[in-house]
Amino acid sequence: MDQASRQSHACAALSRVVTGYSTVMVELRRDADVLRRSLDGNWRNRLVAAERGGLEVRNESDDARAHQQVVQAEWEQRRHRGYFSLPREFVAAWRDAAAPAGDATLLLSAWSSGERVAAMLFLLHGRTATYHLGWTCDTGRRAHAHNLLLWRAFLALKHRGTEVLDLGGVETVREPGIARFKIGTGGRVRTLVGSYA
Repeated sequence: MDQASRQSHACAALSRVVTGYSTVMVELRRDADVLRRSLDGNWRNRLVAAERGGLEVRNESDDARAHQQVVQAEWEQRRHRGYFSLPREFVAAWRDAAAPAGDATLLLSAWSSGERVAAMLFLLHGRTATYHLGWTCDTGRRAHAHNLLLWRAFLALKHRGTEVLDLGGVETVREPGIARFKIGTGGRVRTLVGSYA
């Protein structure tokens, strides 16, 4: 029996302890028109509605105060909804570790009537980016601000030479709406093998 066969046989004898983590990976090397055509129809319709809705999108990547405000707003949203993530201090530490700090993150915010109504924060590392957090209020949600912000992030990341965007975990049982939103981008779902014993 060769080594590959022995490994396959050994894995077959094990029981899965933890289901593998799943994420959505968006290939940004494709042309922008191809990326847009790859969007799910309903996702694209919400994007069009947001584009026509008069939201102003601001790139606040160089604004440390904006980072603090968005991280705090997302932390309060997290407490209210009962989900967990990295500590609030993580973003500041990430930015402090990078030089210059503006190269460490992409922070896009949607504004309406002089108020921030939604934001998305991405961590930048080499030619890859990772979605870190998002926040919105009722106004932003009704305006489909996250569709607009994520689309603009695709374009901004492409412009800076980012090749792949990791949208983070998808959980279709506990968070079906978030999973549909991420999968609707046309990215590929990737699932790790999980833990076995």
